[in-house]
Amino acid sequence: MPGLEYNCLIELSIVSVAEMLVSATDQAYGIEDIRKDNECPLHWVFPELETSLEWKRHGFCPSEINRIGKTFFTVQTRHFLRWMRKPDQLMCHDHCTEYECRASHNNTKQYATKHVENTCRCTNYLVKVSDIVEILSNGSLPLLKITQGTSLNDIKIAVIQATPGSDYIAYSHVWSDGLGNPYANSLPKCQIKRLHDLTRQFVPDSGKDESTQGLPIWIDTLCCPVEPTAAKNMALHNMKVPYTEATHVLVLDSSLEHVGSSELHLTEIGLRIFTTGWMRRLWTLQEGALPRKLWFQFKDKAVDLDPVEEGAIECFNHDIGRQGLSIDILRAYQSLRGFFYRWGDEAPDLVNVHESLQFRSVSFATDEPLLVGGLLNLDLGYILDGDELSRMQRLFTTASRIPCGFLFHSWSRMSQRGFRWAPVSLMGPVADSIWTDSSYPKGTVTVDGLRVSLPALPIRIPTLPRRFPHNYFDVIFKKTNEVAYARYGNGTWFLLSRRNNDISELPIRREILRGNTDRYTLLLDSAFSFTGALERKDALLVHYGGSGSVAGHVISDTVLKVATMPDILGALLEASYQTSQRLLASDFTAERLALAIDDDTTLEINPLGQQWLSSFRQTMRSILETTEDPRVLNAIQFYGRQKALNLYKYYIITTYLGRFFEFGEMMPDDTEWCVD
Repeated sequence: MPGLEYNCLIELSIVSVAEMLVSATDQAYGIEDIRKDNECPLHWVFPELETSLEWKRHGFCPSEINRIGKTFFTVQTRHFLRWMRKPDQLMCHDHCTEYECRASHNNTKQYATKHVENTCRCTNYLVKVSDIVEILSNGSLPLLKITQGTSLNDIKIAVIQATPGSDYIAYSHVWSDGLGNPYANSLPKCQIKRLHDLTRQFVPDSGKDESTQGLPIWIDTLCCPVEPTAAKNMALHNMKVPYTEATHVLVLDSSLEHVGSSELHLTEIGLRIFTTGWMRRLWTLQEGALPRKLWFQFKDKAVDLDPVEEGAIECFNHDIGRQGLSIDILRAYQSLRGFFYRWGDEAPDLVNVHESLQFRSVSFATDEPLLVGGLLNLDLGYILDGDELSRMQRLFTTASRIPCGFLFHSWSRMSQRGFRWAPVSLMGPVADSIWTDSSYPKGTVTVDGLRVSLPALPIRIPTLPRRFPHNYFDVIFKKTNEVAYARYGNGTWFLLSRRNNDISELPIRREILRGNTDRYTLLLDSAFSFTGALERKDALLVHYGGSGSVAGHVISDTVLKVATMPDILGALLEASYQTSQRLLASDFTAERLALAIDDDTTLEINPLGQQWLSSFRQTMRSILETTEDPRVLNAIQFYGRQKALNLYKYYIITTYLGRFFEFGEMMPDDTEWCVD
């Protein structure tokens, strides 16, 4: 009604009721097709999340807002999270992005290990690194047995070797919480006492008796040598072992350690766990997926994650008021704990890892290939052997078979020859084009680039008469929101646009201005059928050296979308093209247009230009008023006369001036390329 303002709270109430009604109807009556054709969706759009302004005001990181929008689908969950207070919301997220929380990054030069209390001034305890190195050299796992006395100064740590069946606690933590140390294998004694005290809760009948000895521990800060490099690499090579063999893995995250769990419902416990900063760090993907038992430390006690899952299942089946929360908790649980088995009979591959790394970040980029290599059971020794900065290259080399879809994602690529096709990182937005079944073609890594078999379309500009004014191509790909047209020999028309938001010009535009387009081709993720059906493909613009090879390299802003034009528009474009060809064969030749343009003037003020322009306008007016082309008449019926004729005029001028590409014959799917 006039005068009423939009109120997102009213919309929220409507979608909340709708979501609950759908769930209740589905559960009560077993109406499985209630969501058929999305007429009654299970998940409804949460209005406030789209603006994210309120979320930011409550201290949420932009990456967490984005992650919530893409991983928690129910209105119930999003509304709950919107009002859930978290201690870590006091962090500054001014420099964070939609996919990366930089507030938790660590600067080695400025890193400061924290004490349990800010007022504590106890000294650090340095473990005996030589004992750790000796155990690692024997191919075993070092553990730390801590004994306490009457004061912090009485703390002792013995480095012991794990044996089959050893009971111990492995700690998983975020370094930004202060439990790291990039300089030495040491921690403040107050932290060592705390780590030992926390293990007592896993000793039966220990209660709060401080005389009870806790379990041995493993923590990366103390058990992974800072130096020498060889010893550090030995520890990194076996980073899966501590978490796989631990009796329990205990997660320490500051946002949980300030919250008591006893008065929280299991669903809130689950949502707090799955929205921790720990969930957004790189290494914790492995540390959460590998353990036999995974616990999270709250203020009052450690919480076992498995009963949280069991509670969510119970809520899903019997508590309609929390069903939305339970759906999202179960999905998050499977995403974390089920990494190694949720792919069915197939082992996880690079695509699976890429999807799982979305919204995760790491302080040191050289750690990423180690984590990915470990998840894929690749040769970590080979990845570790050599310059740290080239680890990603060795990762792809040892992975060998790469999904060809990697070529069609707009991510930053490496600059090293032979790897200029490869992404710098697998973290960040998920590449939709590579989410396909196992039949998707794979490429082979070679010293010259990625060898693939893909269909392709050669691309060139129309043959232009001498002296044609090439400056008219300035509009092609000049801006991100502009598109280019391309014509296939049978009269099929395509739209070309960019996949990314970079406004820099494409290399092909520069080549067009020089008339050098015979060197380019479009590699396609799959072949066009040319049957008249609407089709859309991802494409990679590459230099074409001929004979089925690619000479040159790929850069990130050459990833395009190529789509067939809808029937009516495609037919109108073809009608316009044929009209423009008749014009070019008449008095309105390109040579005459070229003569009408003076380098120092424009058509409007040059006498020859004025004469040409006046004559051209009269001819165009006559064409528009007298056309009987059925393709144009069909467009008029569909779009209305004014809009259709404006499009017709625009398309005639576009094709007359040669502002389009021409595709050559489709090259078959088994054409081999070497992309760099």
